[in-house]
Amino acid sequence: MLSGINPSLGYYGPIGGAVWSAQMTVNAEGERFMDKKFYGDTLALLVEQTNSCGYGIYDASNEIVDRLEAGVEAGVVAKYDNLDDLASGQGIDADALKKQAESADIKSAPFYCIQRKPLFIGSIPGIKVDEHCRVVNGVGEEIGNLYAAGEVMYANVFDGTYPASGSGVGTSCYTGAISARDALAALA
Repeated sequence: MLSGINPSLGYYGPIGGAVWSAQMTVNAEGERFMDKKFYGDTLALLVEQTNSCGYGIYDASNEIVDRLEAGVEAGVVAKYDNLDDLASGQGIDADALKKQAESADIKSAPFYCIQRKPLFIGSIPGIKVDEHCRVVNGVGEEIGNLYAAGEVMYANVFDGTYPASGSGVGTSCYTGAISARDALAALA
């Protein structure tokens, strides 16, 4: 799990990726958090907040205003004429928000807000295999001459859940080699 806008947009693409360009992120109490944090740490930070939610705040000076406007049209970014309306519309403490906005030099209307929430970004349960990448049945017995490698058995590496993208290539390389070595040994 990581954090992003919603399960459809996540934290990637032109609109979903906007979560990384917030001028500041605040919680419902209007306190800043998550500034310059490694993306993998954002989940734990969000879960600790009221309603497990963060609010990415942007003003008209942000370089991604065109993407924010596309998010407004898609209904996943909120747009406000002033910070009081933003605070009221999002349920954020207005005084604290304005104080933090001032310290972050957020002052040019309109203002934008993206609610950032914990997201489960994917699950690939995959085919169950043994240590030689031999496919096993529901009770753990080997199915003769059947091997699996790469993404089709990927969740075995992560205890049944695919946690994030990008690491599948490495798993494909070494599990392919393991299964090929075992299959060749069985032929000998």
